Amino acid sequence: MTGGLDSSIGAELCIKKWNTIIYPLYIKRGATAEEYEIKALINIYNYLKRNYPENIKKPFFIEAAIPALEIKEFLDKKRILTKGHPLRNTIMQMYGIQYGVMLNDRGLHVRSLLVGSVGSDFFPGSRKIDLLLNTLTVSQNLGEWKWQIISPFHMGLINNKRITLKRDLINWGLENNFPFELTRTCTRKNVIPCGECNECKERIKTFNQEGYQDPIKYVFD
Repeated sequence: MTGGLDSSIGAELCIKKWNTIIYPLYIKRGATAEEYEIKALINIYNYLKRNYPENIKKPFFIEAAIPALEIKEFLDKKRILTKGHPLRNTIMQMYGIQYGVMLNDRGLHVRSLLVGSVGSDFFPGSRKIDLLLNTLTVSQNLGEWKWQIISPFHMGLINNKRITLKRDLINWGLENNFPFELTRTCTRKNVIPCGECNECKERIKTFNQEGYQDPIKYVFD
């Protein structure tokens, strides 16, 4: 969980639909907006804890630069824009599995790693085929065939329709009174979201297309 729309709404959706118990993991991976992501994550955790006290556990934090800083500075910027950082999402999922194994070693029963990707996500590591292949890799490596790496937004029908685009996710949140104002989408180091980065633009555009105003404040407001 990062405090963003996808993982935050996904957590509540899983709790409401399947009575899931969530063990949030935040990876301090060197994100520019890390300070504000963590604040948003804590806000979402507090919201879920008030409403579903038995279904959400305290966030767990680890430090792992992804990719390693010694590599990141030499990566081609154009390539990153089209394909993302190499193996970024896959590496994050592997840390999630390691956390799950740790929980199981402490006597719990964890078998699912939930990620917040929607059907329109195109970066490697986010698509349904990527999650399936990573699940097979994990199961083969651990010799435990109970694991699944899945997104709740890929799992069939939600409220009689598939959540395949960001707008479907936002509409689910609107229908379920989700507190969008607690989330953080902006990737820049601004106290107030910039409204100019690609993530902010996509969020604003999606809200506008659905006929709603994004409840958070932007620099230009």
